[in-house]
Amino acid sequence: MSTQHYLLTILLLLFLPFVTWSQRSFLDILSQYETWDNHAIAPTQGNGFLIGNDLKFPPADWERHGFYLSKYDSCGLIAWSKAYGSPDQALFFSDLTELSNGDAIAMGQTGFDNLFLMRIDPDGNVLNLFTYDTSNGDQNYNLDVHNGKVMVFGSYYADNGSRNFLLVVNEDGQIDWAKSFHPRLGAGGAISCGDGSFVCVNGNMVYKVNESGNLEWSQEIVSLSPEAANLSKPVESGNGYVLAVRNPERASQYLIKLNRSGQVQWQSDEIPSGFLASSVDRLSNGNLVLVNAQPIDGEGLSGGAPLLAEFTPDGTLVQQYGFELDNFGRFTAPVCRAGDNGSLTIKGSYYDQGNFDYIIRLKPEEDLSCAGYPYEDVLSEHTSLDLRSASANVSNLRFSSADTTEVQVIDLGLNPENYCEKTVDDGVMDFSDRLQCVDTLTFTPPFAEATYLWEDGSTNGQRILKAPGQYLLKATTCRTKFDIDIELELGLCPCTYYIPNAFSPNGDGVNDQFQAFATCAFTSYDLQIFNRWGELLHRSQTPEDGWDGRSRGRLLEQGMYMYALKYSWEVKPGVFQDRMETGTVAIVR
Repeated sequence: MSTQHYLLTILLLLFLPFVTWSQRSFLDILSQYETWDNHAIAPTQGNGFLIGNDLKFPPADWERHGFYLSKYDSCGLIAWSKAYGSPDQALFFSDLTELSNGDAIAMGQTGFDNLFLMRIDPDGNVLNLFTYDTSNGDQNYNLDVHNGKVMVFGSYYADNGSRNFLLVVNEDGQIDWAKSFHPRLGAGGAISCGDGSFVCVNGNMVYKVNESGNLEWSQEIVSLSPEAANLSKPVESGNGYVLAVRNPERASQYLIKLNRSGQVQWQSDEIPSGFLASSVDRLSNGNLVLVNAQPIDGEGLSGGAPLLAEFTPDGTLVQQYGFELDNFGRFTAPVCRAGDNGSLTIKGSYYDQGNFDYIIRLKPEEDLSCAGYPYEDVLSEHTSLDLRSASANVSNLRFSSADTTEVQVIDLGLNPENYCEKTVDDGVMDFSDRLQCVDTLTFTPPFAEATYLWEDGSTNGQRILKAPGQYLLKATTCRTKFDIDIELELGLCPCTYYIPNAFSPNGDGVNDQFQAFATCAFTSYDLQIFNRWGELLHRSQTPEDGWDGRSRGRLLEQGMYMYALKYSWEVKPGVFQDRMETGTVAIVR
């Protein structure tokens, strides 16, 4: 019996870079507008990202403070850049995040009185702006979003001093709940976790709050003072939470992981770093990254060029990178956010007769970026880490909200200076595969980030192709266009066989003979049967000639016998394959 399979041949008629994750790894300098140091990055759908910062000198016709947002597409090009301000009150920027529908929320303060949440559509147009007020000294540190709930973490002024708070609203800005916790001990940050809880950092305190705002545990790092702790915003990793800790005496940083009960699981190696708090995130492969600035002697609030360290999920240091930017001046602490496909975006600022932003886009596993180089410094000794439980006075907090603030929007037309861009060697990519015994192929496109156009007008990258046939496909990535020629040709199926392990030669017409069966036509066939002493009992050279359990005309007794089968078949027209199979077969009475 013969069946068919299909030979798939795909020819790429152009050259393509081996790196296809975004087609661009780059370092951009945003030197058109002076800024402050309130950096934020928000990964967006489609492997792009949003950035934001306060403007040091808002547009000339604005009397009050404002900020800017820029959206990069997946190719690393600015899709739009806009400045936002209000004629009613100053808008000081703090953080931003993207919602599940592609809208984004920017957060900040109106002076130091109220908080604001501004929602924009994917093109940067303002949809609404809500202000929130609970005291005459409200500040916010960061926001996060999970399952339609927006978390704001900050501090407010109380009669007994400033205290931390969590404010939770829905995506339309309506308040769900707000509670206060510890006295404000220093800068901090918080995250929304996958189970709906929140993990917060405040000075030298780390505490967990459940989805209803009840405190689950609170830990104090007693080996660090609240003012000198400079803990990073945590990141959820596996069955716990990771954050960076600064050792102020040695100007260094290290990671710790707390389990879900707040106990230390591990502590990483200590690495030198030149600024106060680090930025930490988790790559799509599970590894952790820490970003700071290289240390400079005598510099307390600034450092050298950016420094990136990568760790495994168990805290093992994988590698460190520095960036050749020392000629730009002094750097302040950068922030980092991981995106899809292992990408990482770093944003910070440097001071050289003005404060300006920069953007680094890279993929640590594969691409060190155009200005990157290995960085080796590791401190041999570990800082002793001492945690103890701490109490907190949790209380409900009342916020009032309003949505009447007017927002003015100005297109900035931001044109970044491309400091450098990673280039890759060109190479030829050929696709070939063999489809066995089917007449269709589900074609998976070779590039995750590309647009596709088939000769019949279809724009779906993945589709089902039927053999035989020839298909033409055009793929456009960020930097290159490709013509892909796909040809499906008929061939033959491989040969599969079945040899039973027992038969009953009793003349009842059922399973009376031992023979081999196959899904293809044998081009040669040689079956030999032996007893346990190696004596040849039977031989046949056609598959139809089975063994009836006899040797020299005598019916053999019940028991185990050995066989050896040599055969060949046609793999494809004119090409033959030889094979030998051995085994045992039982005569059953």
